[in-house]
Amino acid sequence: MARKIDEINESKFKGSGLLLHPHVLCEFLMAPSPLSAPEVADEATAHKKIYDQLRQVAETFPTASNGTVIPYRRHPDGWYMITEGLVSAMVVKNHLTALPTDVFLVTFPKAGTTWLKALLYSVFRRGADDLAAHGPHQLVPFLETQLFVNDRIPDLSSLPTPRLLNTHIPSQSLPESIAASGSKVVYLCRDPKDCFVSLWYFQNKFQKRDINESHRQFCDGISLFGPYWEHVLGYWKWHVEKPNQVLFLTYEELTADTLGQLRRLGEFLGRPFTVEEQEAGVDMKIVEACAIKNLSGLEVNRSGTTDIADRAVPNNVFFRRGVVGDWRNHLTPEMAKRIDDISHSKIWLAFASTIFTRERRIKGRLKIIGVLRGLFFMASSLTAEEVDGATTHKEIYDQLRQVVETFPTTLSCMGLYCRHPDGWYQSRKVVLSAMVIKRHLTAHATDIFLVTFPKSGTTWIKALLYSALHHGTDELAVRNPHQLVPFLESQLFINDQIPNLSSLPVPRLLMTHIPSQSLPDSVAASGSKVVYLCRDPKDCFVSLWHFWNRFVQWDINVALQEFCDGVTLFGSYWEHVLGYWKWHIERPSQMLFLTYEELAADTLGQLRRLAEFVGQPFTVEEQEAGVDRKIVEACTIQNLSGLEVNRSGTTNFTEKGVSNNIFFRRGVVGDWRNHLTPEMAKKIDVITESKFQESGLLLHPQFLQAKAE
Repeated sequence: MARKIDEINESKFKGSGLLLHPHVLCEFLMAPSPLSAPEVADEATAHKKIYDQLRQVAETFPTASNGTVIPYRRHPDGWYMITEGLVSAMVVKNHLTALPTDVFLVTFPKAGTTWLKALLYSVFRRGADDLAAHGPHQLVPFLETQLFVNDRIPDLSSLPTPRLLNTHIPSQSLPESIAASGSKVVYLCRDPKDCFVSLWYFQNKFQKRDINESHRQFCDGISLFGPYWEHVLGYWKWHVEKPNQVLFLTYEELTADTLGQLRRLGEFLGRPFTVEEQEAGVDMKIVEACAIKNLSGLEVNRSGTTDIADRAVPNNVFFRRGVVGDWRNHLTPEMAKRIDDISHSKIWLAFASTIFTRERRIKGRLKIIGVLRGLFFMASSLTAEEVDGATTHKEIYDQLRQVVETFPTTLSCMGLYCRHPDGWYQSRKVVLSAMVIKRHLTAHATDIFLVTFPKSGTTWIKALLYSALHHGTDELAVRNPHQLVPFLESQLFINDQIPNLSSLPVPRLLMTHIPSQSLPDSVAASGSKVVYLCRDPKDCFVSLWHFWNRFVQWDINVALQEFCDGVTLFGSYWEHVLGYWKWHIERPSQMLFLTYEELAADTLGQLRRLAEFVGQPFTVEEQEAGVDRKIVEACTIQNLSGLEVNRSGTTNFTEKGVSNNIFFRRGVVGDWRNHLTPEMAKKIDVITESKFQESGLLLHPQFLQAKAE
């Protein structure tokens, strides 16, 4: 029937020039033909004929300059690639028949493809042995650059089941059999700013490119398989419509919780890790073996090659840093903002143009709004003042509140926790505040951010920091430390308000428990100072347990299990500490990393160090006059807890006043020995050593001492 219509088309349009129009030629020549399964003796000749026909089609497509001698061409579906890549994609479209057992891994270029290939392959093999001898691209080949290349239509029936196949091809240009057959699709999305920087680095290995021109082209959509935004949205919509067929992952989630996402991947693919496998560490071993550092160090990836199209490409070009937020080291604030603005506009345009039934539109709205965080990581640098005047603060909160309601929850003894996409837990209300902060707080170069994991000595360090800046403690007599250095997420960005912080004195002293990966990008980009206080996790846990027991009885054994599982406020503890430790290692002049134990052992020395870091060092005269020593004495837990303001006063948190006296207990180093059994302490210590291994943090005096004990 189709052939009959095609013959009439060819007859009627012959001589009119219409057959040369790209859309007509593409539809005509990509339609199934007798050459789909060549019956002629010379199969290679038949395959070449198919490629040659489509090559003629591709050569009629519009071109776009990309800064190299080989221009991109624009596929009729709206994306860009070099001619041979387009030809291969068209052959794949017409000549690949997907099977229900197939697994397709899809990414936009430089979104974490190599890493996810290694993880995906290892999930099915239940181990990473093959990674020692084969690069990930050899184990999970690209359709368009490894299989359907060099005028060849491969016979994929010989591949083991399930067939693991990879592609960058946008969803609208895939073979229809993939959706129809029920094949599984795994899509990995990455922050577009990191994606662009990684792509720019990769292409620079072959030909030097100006980052400004490359940035302009990326934003204009003229990039390999781009535009980026349409690529991501195509698979996101497919995931929304068929979540059981398309798994949508983000690079940031995969980085923050690799083990959890690996288990999620195994579950989706019908290969969940059993309890026995988890206890034996099968999944953890895969995570470790597939770490970028480990993969890049393998001999096969240091010196081996992989055939891509018509050349052998060194495996080492597929490995760089893989660091979330690395774009900050390469993009100007203006470049980052342009990408963020496009991300924001594309999302809302997609929502406006998405067709739903009345019933599905409500659910669809939640999903599309969810993209604002789920896809583009709330990275927009717009401030509250730049938001359309018609959009009130409450509307902003309400929109994001709908997003938060789609996040997974877990029940703890303290109630229902919500899991932020960056991998940490809190109440929905605080997660919402954190998302508003991420988007609507613009940090200044003069700002000072104090950060702790809960119950790490927050109240004490607030008093010391405030006093170090003012070289005195008079205010402490009338105001609680939490009033002097307020929490962003529980005192400022609350009750549907986006505060105007411009009225705060300079430097602005701001406090948060939010993990590093969820802070506003402007904190790092502006050069704001960040002070992080870390505490022995055993003391931290005991203090947290005591604190919450003031409100509800909490069995210490259950509490310990939840703490070790990371299901705790702003947890996991270890990821929280590591995030800021790595920041300190990379930018020690911006990030000061203190420990509670050092502060307790040498408060005067650490106070001077703190004052030096924030640009307010104590002069020789001040030291001789004892200004710094008086601050140390005034800020002791015993003195602070005895002040009338802390004995009977209250501080507003969220919607209620909290008694100041609950923020003071003992503050004794090693108090955990009075509450934890040796087995409980060992459980925490084992996790600490495992999590901090290779980070350099175990070499820190605090942890060396704990290990010695």
